[in-house]
Amino acid sequence: MMLHDPQLWILVSFLLFVAVSGRRFYRIVALQLDDRSLTIARQIKEVAELHEEAQKILWNEKTKFHKTRESMTGLEKQTQEEAKKILEDTQGKIILLKENQTQELENRFQTLQQKMYLEVQESLLQKACALVHNSVSKKLTKAQQEHFLKQQMHNLSIQGRA
Repeated sequence: MMLHDPQLWILVSFLLFVAVSGRRFYRIVALQLDDRSLTIARQIKEVAELHEEAQKILWNEKTKFHKTRESMTGLEKQTQEEAKKILEDTQGKIILLKENQTQELENRFQTLQQKMYLEVQESLLQKACALVHNSVSKKLTKAQQEHFLKQQMHNLSIQGRA
C-alpha cells in the first residue's frame, strides 16, 4: 500500500528528475569547470611567463646597475687621481711663483738700494762741490774763476762728444 502513497511518488519523481536532469546539469557544470580550469591554467601560464620575463628584466637591470657602479667607481678613482695631479701641479706652480716673486723683490730691493746709494752719493757730491766752490770762490780771483769755468766747460764738451 505504499504504492498509493503520494509522498512516495513525489520522492520517486524527484529522484528521476534529479537523475535525468542531474546528468545534464553535471555535464554543463563539468564543461564550465573544464573551461574555467583551462582559463586558470592559461592565466597561470601567462603569469609564469610574465614572471620569467620580469626575472630576466630584473637580472638585466641588476647587471646594468653593477656595470654602472663599476664604471662610476673607475671614474671616481680617475677623477681623484687627476685632482691629485692638478693639486701637485698647482702646488709646484705656487712654489715657482713664490720663488720668482722673491727673486724679483730681491732684484728690486738691490736696484732701489743702488739707486738710493747713487742719490746719496750725488747729494754728497753736490754739497761737497758747493763747499769747494764757496771755499775756492773766496780764495780765487775773478780771473782765476773764469779761467777755471772755461776749462771745466771745455772738459764737459769733450766728454759729451766721446
